[in-house]
Amino acid sequence: MKSWPSLVLLVALWAVVLHLLLTPEIVAPDATSDNTASSADAAADRTGAHLPAEGTAIGHGVPHRNPIFPDMNQGGSGQQRHASVLLGGWLFGALQIALFTGLLAWSAGLPAAAQSQQSAARQSHSWLLPGLFVFGGLVFEVVFALLCRSYQVSMLDPANTQFLGSFPEATTWLLFGIWFAPGVFVALYVLFFDRWIFSPQAETQFAALVAARTTAREHPVEEV
Repeated sequence: MKSWPSLVLLVALWAVVLHLLLTPEIVAPDATSDNTASSADAAADRTGAHLPAEGTAIGHGVPHRNPIFPDMNQGGSGQQRHASVLLGGWLFGALQIALFTGLLAWSAGLPAAAQSQQSAARQSHSWLLPGLFVFGGLVFEVVFALLCRSYQVSMLDPANTQFLGSFPEATTWLLFGIWFAPGVFVALYVLFFDRWIFSPQAETQFAALVAARTTAREHPVEEV
């Protein structure tokens, strides 16, 4: 059964989604603790708003009792809010990358699979298609893992932000890693378009179909 990898990935994806959806909401921290007292006092001084009372469910984002809050730290401690879902978020992203990479590799291999006869050169390089897509998928997976890891490190020590270039590490991996990692697949699409997407054989067949249709329109067959 050749479709079992896709089935495994889909089951794993839904398992991670259910894990994230069923993760219980965190509660507001004790405002008397050292880490939250200073931020709560500073926020109250600037905005006149009150942080959620201890024991109030605040979810993984903005406190429910403060829908309008101009401070950037309106969600409180990132470690407290995201520690329980960080692993699930990484698994969800990693499985999506694996699934999409597999779908791209499968669709790129369809033209070759549809041909009844393959040249010796194509058969000797049968490893090229999966190898290149595995390489592109690994590049994407590594970049995404570094993004999640750098964000985790920033949560553990928020007062000591580590920079990579002009931005914090997590931001740099997001801007220059996640955005450019799919460039591997774009390069494969451009370089191997005539082999995987629109081969010369397919172009010849398409031209023959167009010619046949044009001839049929110009010289319709009279019905008896």
